[in-house]
Amino acid sequence: MIKSEEVLQFIVGTPEDSRRLDRLATELGIDSLILMENASLAVFRVLRQMYNLSETNVLVVAGIGNNGGDALGLARKLYVEGYNVKTVIVGDPDNYRYPAKVNYKIVKNLNMEVNTIHSTHDIPLFKDLLEWSDVVVDGLLGIGINRDVRGVYSEIISLINTSGKDVISIDIPSGVGGADGKIYGSAIRAKATVVMGILKIGNLIYPGAEYNGKLYISRLSYSSPLIKSIDIRQYVNLPVNFPRRREESHKGDYGKLLTIGGAINYYGAPLFSTYAFLKSGGGYARLATLEEVIKVVAGKAPEIVFHPLTMNSEGAISSENIDKILDLIEMYRIDILIVGPGLSRSEDTLSLVRELLLKTNKPVILDGDGLYAIKDDLEIISRRDGQTILTPHKIEFTRVFGLEMDYVDENRIAVLRDISSRTKSIIVFKGAHTLIGYPNGDIFINLTGNPGMATAGSGDVLNGVIASSYGLGLRLGDAVKAGVFLHGLAGDIAANELGMDGFTSWDLLMYLPKAVKLFREKYREVIDRYLPEVVL
Repeated sequence: MIKSEEVLQFIVGTPEDSRRLDRLATELGIDSLILMENASLAVFRVLRQMYNLSETNVLVVAGIGNNGGDALGLARKLYVEGYNVKTVIVGDPDNYRYPAKVNYKIVKNLNMEVNTIHSTHDIPLFKDLLEWSDVVVDGLLGIGINRDVRGVYSEIISLINTSGKDVISIDIPSGVGGADGKIYGSAIRAKATVVMGILKIGNLIYPGAEYNGKLYISRLSYSSPLIKSIDIRQYVNLPVNFPRRREESHKGDYGKLLTIGGAINYYGAPLFSTYAFLKSGGGYARLATLEEVIKVVAGKAPEIVFHPLTMNSEGAISSENIDKILDLIEMYRIDILIVGPGLSRSEDTLSLVRELLLKTNKPVILDGDGLYAIKDDLEIISRRDGQTILTPHKIEFTRVFGLEMDYVDENRIAVLRDISSRTKSIIVFKGAHTLIGYPNGDIFINLTGNPGMATAGSGDVLNGVIASSYGLGLRLGDAVKAGVFLHGLAGDIAANELGMDGFTSWDLLMYLPKAVKLFREKYREVIDRYLPEVVL
């Protein structure tokens, strides 16, 4: 199982969080030169693990900040161990400050080959060094970048990216914003990145996450109490495993779901949500929908129990069904509801959703068209007696919460934290990577999933997996984390076996049992597959 120590190991902070940790470590007597030495040694270990260094030419590219100081420490380590290394400093070395300045003086005193690039006029020298190298270590820019890379830095990044050489980045690929994952003009595409101290938001949020390659992490000399002291509230999603299925049990022991969804011409979404519940381990699935939808869906999934509802003049579920739905919840002792898939945006139907939300205290997963029911009255969610899970993708998120797309793109975590807190709901912000926000301010970043899952119905499948995780015995907050993780895991298995192009949400459904089996039986192995490797 996941230990509290691991949760700390995989917290996700900002560049400012890293700077605060460095300052606090220094106050404890851990000199910043020690932190830099630990960083250099961590990259050295990764290089030695990945390559036969006795047969590898390593070019270390150092900027003039502390990221460059880490790089110079690495160059010195490679040199004293007798490996083939050349170093290039981009910028004026006179700008180094402690502790990077110490490493610069050492490499100079050792008479190592250190070249300096001051401007684009020196690019021919850099091209020669790049041609000589087999592996490039990127210590050019640090985690704090917040404006576009220009001039000689931009040109060097472009040359490295087009060289075909393996690149190992220190802390974050140069050009990626550590606070937001944005690409500032241009960025290094690394084969591996060795993160220092704590993971940065930019390491895990796209588009920056695409540039990392394999992630490694060094804890440096940060102790657990030190990390706890700055109250970071972002974490990698590390789901807990399910309780075992008891030998003497029945379908009702694994959750009773009621889905309300579907409309004329909208058949797939309620099918995917409800059937995903069963395919991922849920016990008893009911779908309340129109008779026209039942005629189509029943042939695909006869395991579902259907409850026909009255249709309104717009071909959607009529608000007159409210009492019938409430009776179904009580009569069949429903544990959790999915409301919204394929529901349509008929105002009559959306009024039914609002009334239902306030009249049931059961947990509700609100998705798809159901989200639009709360668009003009978000307080409905905070006024509920029961817990609510909202599962919007980016377009739904901006429209439902009245935000500009660019603003959300630039402030995903802060915006999610604010809205989750204001609505007192758990919000699954679907995307790459999916974020899970909790009312207490915690944000979890999920690492499973792939671009092949960007297909119609994928989000509907997610609803059912979250519901089944709850039915299998997890607390609701834990069920959301497990459901999001498993949904992505099933997608990764499908992509591996079918390829990313052309696998559908039906394929995703069919891989859910395999994902749950792997999660149950090889839990530690599956979790480790997605986590950065700890090196020091």
